[in-house]
Amino acid sequence: MRSRRLRAFKAQFDKLPQVVRDTAVRKYRLWVESPDHPSLRFKPVQSSKDGVRPRYEVSVTARHRAVCFRDGDTYVWEFIGTHGEFDQRY
Repeated sequence: MRSRRLRAFKAQFDKLPQVVRDTAVRKYRLWVESPDHPSLRFKPVQSSKDGVRPRYEVSVTARHRAVCFRDGDTYVWEFIGTHGEFDQRY
């Protein structure tokens, strides 16, 4: 499975507390090995406000989510932040 991060994702990631960054890295590795693992809750975002392309969310912690979309055979990670930030954006 191929993936890449947008610059905005990297900036958001860098602002997270270290414990959340560590958890996000563990969750990403799990996603690469087993995207259907129940702890990830990898699923389509219910409503994409821009409506251009479907997005998918992953549970990082109880309070944090990450979002990606598919571009061909590559998943592009565009957001990581709190559930509140996720709700405002998506």
